[in-house]
Formats: sequence, structure tokens, C-alpha cells
Amino acid sequence: MALVQPAAGVSAGDELTAELLRHCAPRLARLKHPRVIEYRESLPRTPTGKLSRRNVREAYLSG
Repeated sequence: MALVQPAAGVSAGDELTAELLRHCAPRLARLKHPRVIEYRESLPRTPTGKLSRRNVREAYLSG
């Protein structure tokens, strides 16, 4: 599974999903490609702007 926050001006949908999977193809083994891609308006960040993986995990598992 991949959670994705599209960049400003980019709309989530089938076209973006296909583009992301094409990007993964030469870089990752096939078994590591995400089977599901979910789009979020925003992802939790730390005060320094880094992705807060702990908060993402907690929010995903509780919701």
C-alpha cells in the first residue's frame, strides 16, 4: 500500500496511479510495487516538515 499526497496542481486518479506504477517499474522489484495507492489531501508532518511515519501509521490503523 502507498499513501500519496499529490503535489499542488496534480489531480489524483487513474492517470497518476499509472504514472506512479511506471515510475516504480525500473526501480523496484515487482513484489515491492504497491498493490493499492490511496490519495490523501495531506499527510502528517513533523515541525521540521518531515513525514511523521508514526502518526501516519497510527491514523491509518485507527481509522
